[in-house]
Amino acid sequence: MKSPQQDSDKTTRFDVKKGFYAREQDAYSSLNKGSYFGRYLINRELGRGGMGIVYEAYDPQMQRVIALKVIMNKDLGDRERFLKESQAVAQLNHANIVRFYEFGDFPQLHFTMEYIHGLPLSNLIKDRRMKPNFLVTILRQICQACEHAHRSGILHRDIKPANVIVTKEGQAKLLDFGLAKNIHAQDDLTNTGEALGTAYYMAPEQLQGNPNKRSDIYSFGATLYEALTWRTVYQGTTNINIIVQILEKPPIPPHQLNPEVCPYLEAICLKALSRNPARRYESFRQLDQELKNYQHKRPILARKYTKWDTLSTMIKQHMLLFSFLAIFITTVFGFSVFLVIAYEKLESKEAQLQTTNQELKHLNRAMIEALDYARHSEDHHELFFDMHFLKPLKRIFQQSSQLKTAKEYEFLRGLVLGQTGDKEDIRQAIIDYNNVIAKDPGSPLSYYNRALLYEKTKEYPKALDDYNTSIRLNSGYARAFYNRGRIHEELEDHNAAIADYTKALALNPRFYQAHHNRGRLYMVAKDYAQAASDLKKAIALNGEYHRAYATQGELLERQGKLDASIKSYSTAISIKPSIYYYYINRGYVYRLQKQLSFALRDYQHAMRIEPDNYLAYTATGVIYQMKNNSAKAVHYYTKALKLNSRDANTRLSRGILFQLAGKMDKALSDYSRALRDDPQNAEGYYLRGGLYIQKTKFRQALSDWKSAVKLGHVESARLRKEIPQLEEAIRQQK
Repeated sequence: MKSPQQDSDKTTRFDVKKGFYAREQDAYSSLNKGSYFGRYLINRELGRGGMGIVYEAYDPQMQRVIALKVIMNKDLGDRERFLKESQAVAQLNHANIVRFYEFGDFPQLHFTMEYIHGLPLSNLIKDRRMKPNFLVTILRQICQACEHAHRSGILHRDIKPANVIVTKEGQAKLLDFGLAKNIHAQDDLTNTGEALGTAYYMAPEQLQGNPNKRSDIYSFGATLYEALTWRTVYQGTTNINIIVQILEKPPIPPHQLNPEVCPYLEAICLKALSRNPARRYESFRQLDQELKNYQHKRPILARKYTKWDTLSTMIKQHMLLFSFLAIFITTVFGFSVFLVIAYEKLESKEAQLQTTNQELKHLNRAMIEALDYARHSEDHHELFFDMHFLKPLKRIFQQSSQLKTAKEYEFLRGLVLGQTGDKEDIRQAIIDYNNVIAKDPGSPLSYYNRALLYEKTKEYPKALDDYNTSIRLNSGYARAFYNRGRIHEELEDHNAAIADYTKALALNPRFYQAHHNRGRLYMVAKDYAQAASDLKKAIALNGEYHRAYATQGELLERQGKLDASIKSYSTAISIKPSIYYYYINRGYVYRLQKQLSFALRDYQHAMRIEPDNYLAYTATGVIYQMKNNSAKAVHYYTKALKLNSRDANTRLSRGILFQLAGKMDKALSDYSRALRDDPQNAEGYYLRGGLYIQKTKFRQALSDWKSAVKLGHVESARLRKEIPQLEEAIRQQK
């Protein structure tokens, strides 16, 4: 059975001025079982917190088992905070707060408290077996403990399931006042913008270094949320990712994660979790009364979360989306009227009713499918460029004889058909936008959408012209600058691309794709510091953005940080395991480390994902060449060339193996074909020149080596010295 103090969570520290997060490290060794700390006999280590280590120990003087907390950090601030912890706990005397025994500074700063036999609330939550009434009883005890602490002028600042122990008698004990703050103290060590606590449970104002009584209520709400849904309020791979969500996103209503949650208990939870402190409960006393009213089926203050609340929140978060939807719904309604009027012209009333009814059914179904997808989408700004959202609408345009040709719907038809990927649809979409722009040349969105279509047809100069016009008409849309930056990349104007990504970020600092693309270009320009900064920001803004991890892997490989590079590629693969070239790139780093078996495994995995892509076969051939297995190397090079016969470098690699095996004609054939496919390949001329020398064809060798020198081959200096010898050999042949 676990002890109350067996909490392995680390304390998160955030300095608003410095803007970084850190975690305490397990930097200290435990005291051994059977050793003494002062008069206390150590039984075992229970856990490590933000400043020290907690042990189960025996006090022979008082003849009782106690929990001993020892400060391990010699930092003066931590020592002073440790002193404040002991002073805070000493003031508190409540049945639901762990009892403080004594404080000392020999042989090291420490204090002792009662040892509780029980289970952390976090364990009970993981078991998923708590009944609602039992949970509420436990939570009410915590409310009463926190109310007592607040009345004593103490904030807890780290309320979470791991800091609540439930005894076998059903009594709750609140632990770990290691981050406690005296509300009235003027010399508090954290009044300069440092936020202490566990990120998952911290209120927005606490993250910003301004905790108050209602910050503890928020943490209590986060604890209740976890008990109802069996997960934390926000999910993420980094502290920064969690913190951004706390500051900007409302929590998912618990019933969406656990349909069995009582709506009244959900209402209490969401009120406690309000990002606006004024909308939370005024005090733990009020919150305790609320939970008591819930237990006795009396009215509560919190309002049940309704579908209207979901819609209202969604509208506030995504005004752009709903502006688009309003246009869309208006258009669809207009189309419905259009259908009815059109079919009034039919001679057969029966045919009129049947056709109209059928098309309206299709239209209604398409609207429901599209809006249902929108409801579950996380990136509402991109819905109108998301094929899953547009798919049911595309079906309507393809099935309706009216919509296929109706000029009234050229804009919507162009929007929908332009996202299908079908060449004929894209051509029709461009025609539609040409007509729309001819009628209204002042619409920035029309130019923007047509530019997207020109990107798909690889007409990059036309796309660039349209993005220029769109930006001239509306310079406030970050996505337009971002897309124009991508066009500049395609046209190999990297400076212009970086400038556009920078403008996109000025308009939307949270544009993680722009950070990634700019970082990638800085990497290409060998500005590794700027590249690292941008990629780090992209990952902080979206911890699931696999492309940023992959590019970071490439950057670290270029810097020679191979272990870190593999770690980044591995993260990218864990997020998106279906992208074959992530395996190829990681395999390349393994190859640099001479870990050939790992490299081979990655290349084989890439082949399984994309069996028709030549790169994995070429890379595998290289591994077998390094292993001196020429037969297998030639086998894989040949497979690669069947998939891409114009890959000059793979053909040169196979030619080298043929030459080493004495198959001179095959080698010459490979070198010559490689040079036909890539006439600027200096290595090809160098290799073929060497082969010609072996065949005593000095004139051809001379020509090839001169070409190699002209193209800047790495051996140019040596070749210049040997060319006169070739010329002499030619004269002697005459």
